[in-house]
Amino acid sequence: MKMENIHLTEEYVKVWNCKGYKPFMVKDSRGNLLVSGRTMYKFGIPYVTIIGGLGGPGISDYSEKLLKEILNRYRVRKLVIYDFHERPILEKYGFRKYIDYTFIIDISNINELWKKLNKKNRNAIRFAEKSGVYFEALEKLEQINEIYHLFIEQAKRWNFKIPRKDYFENIWKEMKVKRKSRIFCGEFKG
Repeated sequence: MKMENIHLTEEYVKVWNCKGYKPFMVKDSRGNLLVSGRTMYKFGIPYVTIIGGLGGPGISDYSEKLLKEILNRYRVRKLVIYDFHERPILEKYGFRKYIDYTFIIDISNINELWKKLNKKNRNAIRFAEKSGVYFEALEKLEQINEIYHLFIEQAKRWNFKIPRKDYFENIWKEMKVKRKSRIFCGEFKG
């Protein structure tokens, strides 16, 4: 079932509003909010596959001069960009188009979910289990502190930016309480 993109829920905006994060809601040229099935772009930079953040400017048309100005302002303010309207000029600057959807999957019956996976995915899961990889939902806010330093190390190694720790704490407070989201941690026991 295709649902609203969870990145645009009210709770997500509250999370991004904490301590100076800059949310932008995506609008079309008539001012209508775009929620699901949007055309999005990602930078053609090594190790950066998806641009995170919340939205971008709702402008109906881009001249090259205007696009350069927008990108420069985002760079100076260290804002993260996605959700531009599809414009051919963007590809000149290393953006690539992809379609983004959020799906909500009922996992109450793990056996039924397992049957729906293709053979390649089932084998990958079995291999990960045999190799000592497992995932568990974080049950306490304090567990975020335990894993955040690992996230920082990974970000340094792969040269990408991560949100501050209070971002994850706010996800916990806003979404966990309303049972809309959970944070999972993968661990290797080998």
